[in-house]
Amino acid sequence: MQNRIHEYVLSLGCQYKTEGTQFNVQRCPQCSDNKWHFYIHKDTGCWDCKKCGGNGCLYDLIGKKVFDDNRKFLPQIQKTIIMPEQTQFDVWHELLFNNQKALSYLKNIRMFTEDTIKYFYLGYKNMDNKDWIVIPYCENGKLVNAKSRTIPPDVKDFRRIPDCKSTLFNQDCLALYSEIYLTESETDAMMLWQMGFKNVVASVLGASGNKEEWIAMLNKMKKIYVVYDIDKAGRDGAKKIIQKLGVNRCCDIVLDFIHPEAKDVCDWFIIEGHTAVDFIERIEHANTLNDRHVVTLKQGLRNLKKEILSPATEYANVTRWGRVNKLLKGFHPGDVLVLAAPAKTGKTTLALNMALFNVKKMPVLFYCMEMGTTDLVRKIIQAELMVGNEEITPQMIDITMEKLGHLNLFFRKGATGETSTTIFPILKEIIQKHGIKMLFFDHLHYLCRSRENASQDVSATVKGFQMLSTELQIPIVLLAQPRKTSPENVMGQNDLKDSICIATDAAIIMVMWRERIVSSKADIKGGDIKEESLSPTTLIRIEASRYGAGGETMLFFEGKYSLFTETDSGKVSKNSWQDEY
Repeated sequence: MQNRIHEYVLSLGCQYKTEGTQFNVQRCPQCSDNKWHFYIHKDTGCWDCKKCGGNGCLYDLIGKKVFDDNRKFLPQIQKTIIMPEQTQFDVWHELLFNNQKALSYLKNIRMFTEDTIKYFYLGYKNMDNKDWIVIPYCENGKLVNAKSRTIPPDVKDFRRIPDCKSTLFNQDCLALYSEIYLTESETDAMMLWQMGFKNVVASVLGASGNKEEWIAMLNKMKKIYVVYDIDKAGRDGAKKIIQKLGVNRCCDIVLDFIHPEAKDVCDWFIIEGHTAVDFIERIEHANTLNDRHVVTLKQGLRNLKKEILSPATEYANVTRWGRVNKLLKGFHPGDVLVLAAPAKTGKTTLALNMALFNVKKMPVLFYCMEMGTTDLVRKIIQAELMVGNEEITPQMIDITMEKLGHLNLFFRKGATGETSTTIFPILKEIIQKHGIKMLFFDHLHYLCRSRENASQDVSATVKGFQMLSTELQIPIVLLAQPRKTSPENVMGQNDLKDSICIATDAAIIMVMWRERIVSSKADIKGGDIKEESLSPTTLIRIEASRYGAGGETMLFFEGKYSLFTETDSGKVSKNSWQDEY
């Protein structure tokens, strides 16, 4: 049996190493994670992955075909638990205070105080020519295991002491409290403890791993606040653990982030600069999954007070055109703005101008289904450097890279076959992964291509965008086409193609119109042919708005530069655009 297990490990074709009675394999055959999270017992074939949470026996991995027909299912053999040497933890703890690099990492990078370091008895060791922080695990006051993690700049890696007991981190506090905070990592738990929330535990296996004995211990708690990361693994893990523990006594605390690199509890306090008071507010506002769609009157009044005292200034002016902003009277998280215009009027360019204005304040996703990334980037260079499309050179690309490369503007990557039913999980994943604060989607009617049920498809999709905006609390600019109308008439909200519900679900309807220019017979005979088919003078009408009466204003479209500008003379001011960056 042992030979068969070794043969299987060799067949994976990747690096592995021996840790006690287990093989530690670099790549997991189940989830393909390649960061040494996969372990398989050398004698029994029992395996588990600390990343995806998968576990089982060798039979599950290689299937029936390698076994004899009469072979029985492999039984699970009870694993022997060993106790680590208690004095070894004393040595690691003492080494930490004699190692300036490790101590500086904990105090100056992770921002842990000396009290926190001593309370959790953190240590230091050198293993495999790398520096490691040692995080002990206790049960009933005794040290039963430890997780070690590398210290930067070494590649991030984790190790546990083989064959020792797996417990919740800070597990002993469960005996002292009826309410508990559950975090995804030990460092998050230590940060909450440091901020005054002593009743906190963490899973040793991260977001995806929860042993049944841990569930049994947590089931004794009256209230559980789940504080997992905002990435996909964290969100999925929070939903799973809440379903196991019971939605009626669990609160899913989803922290808000501005910085795109921030995602966990430590980042929320250190990078975002929040305080313990801020965290208490999040607790008060946390709803159970069953009640996530409702708030009490008291919560509503608090939300309004906070909005008045601390308005979201980044959404106060969402365009670079002052008169348009006055007509909009605000564009808030949870709102959908429908930008409508006939084809080839310039609505993609106008939306891209808006995206560029907002991306200096927040991460923006410009999800365009008609134009490729290079075409959109060309328009950005044209507007930024005030050059024509044919004038763009590699040097100009480098200049734009230097000026705008730091901005968090994201585009759709190639054609992925999105439909009106598959698009929302894709958008949600992108928004949560990159911390997107504003979405531009181009366009609604390209996504909804059903010929038989066009109205129903459009209606459901618009409702989907509204629900996405509300759930993730971001404003969405949704581009849309009108039905066939006379070129001489300015379209209204009732001219939107396929469904009247577009106007019903949108917070704001913005309409663009440019007059059609046609050469007369006299012009043709005289050789005075019009060079453009549409006038550069552009009417912007706020057809409907939740926040005001709407109205009209004029912009000027400088087609050569892919730029709309607000100017009485109709001339483009280079400085007004470039100074914004």
